[in-house]
Order: sequence, then structure tokens, then C-alpha cells
Amino acid sequence: MISRMPEEKLYYVLQLFESLEDLSENTVKEVKTPEQRALEDLKRFRKRGDAEIDYKAESAKAREEKYAVLIDTNVLADVLLGRDSYYDTAYNILAL
Repeated sequence: MISRMPEEKLYYVLQLFESLEDLSENTVKEVKTPEQRALEDLKRFRKRGDAEIDYKAESAKAREEKYAVLIDTNVLADVLLGRDSYYDTAYNILAL
């Protein structure tokens, strides 16, 4: 019967056999570990983006926002103690 069937119809026969195989209790189904299932979930939710991310620039921006100005304690001490040789420069730095 299959040998007399036209070639374009064999696809449907193949689908029928595959669906019968899925219904069979004797087939060995692949058992996935929780890690494999989690990875599949992550892949499913992953967004594909065309834009390239510049991680260095993004990191620099975050550091700049978090640590806007970093002042040495000696500069603060120069202003508070009124050290003559450094006072003007230290005051200008703190005025920023």
C-alpha cells in the first residue's frame, strides 16, 4: 500500500506514525533535570536585541552616578585646619 502511494502523501503517513509513537506507553521519554528545565525557561524568556551594549560605558555611568565626587581626607583636613599652603586649593575643590 505504501509503495503505491504518491510521494507527496508519504508526509502524512509519517506524521500519523509519529503521533502514534507519542501515544505509545512503551516509548522512552527524555527525562530532564530541573536545571535543564530552568535553562529552557530562561531561553524562552530571553529577549533578543539588535543593539550592542557597551558594558564599560554603562559601568562608568553607574559609578559616576553613585560616586559623583571622591575627595581625599587630607583636602578636608586642609580646609578645616586652615593650612596656609593648601587652604585655597582645598577650598576650591570642596566648593565644587
